[in-house]
Amino acid sequence: MSLVRSVLTVSLLLASTHTFADKITRLNYDRSWGAGLWSVSYTPDQGNSFTMQGLMLRAAYEFSPAFSVEGHLGTTEEDTSTTFGGTVPVSLRINVLGGVFAKYSWIYSQKQGWARFYGLLGMSFVDVQAEGQGITANDSDSGVSYGVGLDLFGSDRTAIVLEWVRYLEKSNYTIDTPMVGVVRRF
Repeated sequence: MSLVRSVLTVSLLLASTHTFADKITRLNYDRSWGAGLWSVSYTPDQGNSFTMQGLMLRAAYEFSPAFSVEGHLGTTEEDTSTTFGGTVPVSLRINVLGGVFAKYSWIYSQKQGWARFYGLLGMSFVDVQAEGQGITANDSDSGVSYGVGLDLFGSDRTAIVLEWVRYLEKSNYTIDTPMVGVVRRF
């Protein structure tokens, strides 16, 4: 109950920024596509963490300067680590990691470029493949996700993106991703 109340409170506070954001001159670009390189950290409660690099694609639709819906979809290379006291080598690969988010933005504007700070709240899913001692296992999971980011626009259409998202936080593991990429509005 407290999580629902917290999400509603934050949503109401963020929605109140909509009035301020509407006063900023709206550009006619309401869709965007982008890609980025991310570092996915898979941290289990037992054993060592895995850090995998990968590629993430993203698409968004902007309903207003303050609110948009954004989707992420990516994959990683595999990482090998040891678990259970360093005796069993295990390789882990994320086949698919994706999410759909509500994106609340705060825009900082000036004549020479502009920046948009944002928060993300949504749902994500993951499909993981682990291999150790000749045995391969697949698992998938989904859950609530959240994150923050910064779009640095050099023009009104193209931005460099810096972002951190906690895609999943379960009782026995977490998945976090810092990402650097480019987004193009059209």
